[in-house]
Amino acid sequence: MGKIEIGGQSVEGGADRMNEDGLFCGCFNHPGYTIFPPVTEANRSSMIASWQAPGFECGNYKSTAEARTRLERGDFIIGDVPFPFPGQPAQSPQHIRIGDASGDTIVVEWYAADGCPTIDEAETGVITNAPAYSFHQANIRQFSHLLPNNPSGPFNAGSQDYKQMMGDGYLSMPGGSSAPDRFARASLMSRDAHTGADGESTVWLACHIMNCFDLPQGLLRNVEAETNTEITEYTLWTGVADTRNWIDYFRSHTDNVIYTMDLSRLNPKGIQPLECALANATSRRTNHALDEQERNEAEGLPLHQRNGPRQDQSHHVVDHKAMNEDQDA
Repeated sequence: MGKIEIGGQSVEGGADRMNEDGLFCGCFNHPGYTIFPPVTEANRSSMIASWQAPGFECGNYKSTAEARTRLERGDFIIGDVPFPFPGQPAQSPQHIRIGDASGDTIVVEWYAADGCPTIDEAETGVITNAPAYSFHQANIRQFSHLLPNNPSGPFNAGSQDYKQMMGDGYLSMPGGSSAPDRFARASLMSRDAHTGADGESTVWLACHIMNCFDLPQGLLRNVEAETNTEITEYTLWTGVADTRNWIDYFRSHTDNVIYTMDLSRLNPKGIQPLECALANATSRRTNHALDEQERNEAEGLPLHQRNGPRQDQSHHVVDHKAMNEDQDA
């Protein structure tokens, strides 16, 4: 089964993976919560590293339903092994979001010493970072009463008075950059945004939502105690994946032009890794208009969107199910 790696630092380290059946798997930072068992002679044959899981899933599963069944069956164990990345001597604490072209989406987390996964239905399609996914699902309920409607009600034609309260329907929506705040905000935006009329407009809607989670340098800071060096987290790249038509849309921190890669033109069964530079992608600045055939092919796409990863590999996702309910950030 073929697969394409998106946003990876190496052949093994892709943050996102998508296969030719439209299954999309992404790993997200989950520090302080994951438990991975140590490697032993007894479990070595069925063990992989956390950053290898999306590749394994896209290489062996065709749908979210199949992934759920086989993960519950114990297809593999994630081991406590060092992450091969500079400055990261320990294992990479990941949780994984799996979605397919139908919009069926789950989040997989590891809390048990025996390596058994915890699998949650991703009702909103949204995933961020720590704490546990069950916390995010419970936390969002306290904001479910918030609505996009103007609380001042109907207004008289020609009057501007209503604009004084425009936006107050979302009063108390979390506005910070913590994982719980981003989860709540992304869930509400995904729920309330008008569905795109066709595939292309849905892509642009997804990109607009992702703009709300695009962090410049300097807004999130920490200081490394040993060196007294300030570290800032910021959005390195933003992506939207059309899992039905196999098109990847992306932009980077230094280039806000949205590029597309038609992955259907690549050979997913090739044995050699493919490196796609920006020169091989199509800029939407110069190729914005889709012809009628492309428009028809793009209609009804479930989307998988991502902001990140950021400087420390912590990244953020919102997910779209045909944009009615599914948004992957």
